[in-house]
Amino acid sequence: MSIQKAISRAYNVAMERDHEMIFWCIDLHGTVLESNYSSDSFNFINEAVTVPALQAISALPESRIILWSGISDADRDKVIELFTTFGIRVDWVNENPAVPSSGTGHFDKKFYFSILVDDKAGFCPSDWSRAAEHAVMMSQELKIFREEFAK
Repeated sequence: MSIQKAISRAYNVAMERDHEMIFWCIDLHGTVLESNYSSDSFNFINEAVTVPALQAISALPESRIILWSGISDADRDKVIELFTTFGIRVDWVNENPAVPSSGTGHFDKKFYFSILVDDKAGFCPSDWSRAAEHAVMMSQELKIFREEFAK
């Protein structure tokens, strides 16, 4: 599934089910950051494309950013600081406390997300601009839908 299809599906589900949030599960290494296997060295993949895309996605009112990574606690704090410095909001790392287990979903071991962005799941870092553009467009559709639905 292309990233645009995944984003459209997540927003369509949000409209159908009246979900307030879109949960972006974003892998770090190989997707956002270079895989250099070195602690203390965090470089964005194609910073000129990746950073503005993540800024745009994290600025959408419905977006919640979940970073997905096996990094250490010390490195996690450094990555969050790096993202914050670049104006990218990170809501959680490796968890989604906003969606607890229920009668239809058990999230004790697997957290809930709407969109998975991971190089191992087929995402190509060169797609960040397309992903952000599509998310902004779908966010506008969601806003119009909610305004119409409220009437």
